[in-house]
Amino acid sequence: MVEKKWCSKFLKIMENLYDHDSREKVLISMLNLIEECRISFSNNNLIQILNNLKQEYTSLILKGNGKYEEEYFIEVLSLIEKILEKIKINNKEL
Repeated sequence: MVEKKWCSKFLKIMENLYDHDSREKVLISMLNLIEECRISFSNNNLIQILNNLKQEYTSLILKGNGKYEEEYFIEVLSLIEKILEKIKINNKEL
């Protein structure tokens, strides 16, 4: 992944995702690749996108549009928080 420069593509992908399902899939991929892509994932623009998504999903959860949707949004929010936490830890190690 790193050799083929896939890690750097996540920023562009995240900038252009608007549906929840695609976001979830990309976030899962990011979480699985966090160690291999630690430098690319430390990009301030990507971190800002993740923080914006964190706010968006927090807001969606608070709106409470239904049990299923709320549980789904909680799962997506959890992915975002895990990624941000791992980026923060990795940045301290760099």
